[in-house]
Amino acid sequence: MNNTLTRIYLNHNLDSYIESIYAEFQPYSKRIVFGDDLEINITDRILCKNDTPITIDSYVDIENKTYKVISLNKWNDYMEVYLYNLKRYVQRFGKVII
Repeated sequence: MNNTLTRIYLNHNLDSYIESIYAEFQPYSKRIVFGDDLEINITDRILCKNDTPITIDSYVDIENKTYKVISLNKWNDYMEVYLYNLKRYVQRFGKVII
């Protein structure tokens, strides 16, 4: 299950790095609608150990892409983490991302 390097951050700042883990990274597609005008697409997910320090407020870097954690599901022996790919972010870790 653990094969993709995943860097975990407490928030969007570089100095909030927590640790790196290996997790199973998978494409995933789900749309979440908030109210009448806001919707986001969950683009990927990771499966990792339950004791991983990922929270709903976390950001992760995987394969040179930055993701915001949108939802977590904890099961008996693993955790599903649903991710939103930050395709446009003015400044992330001191670099411009488009």
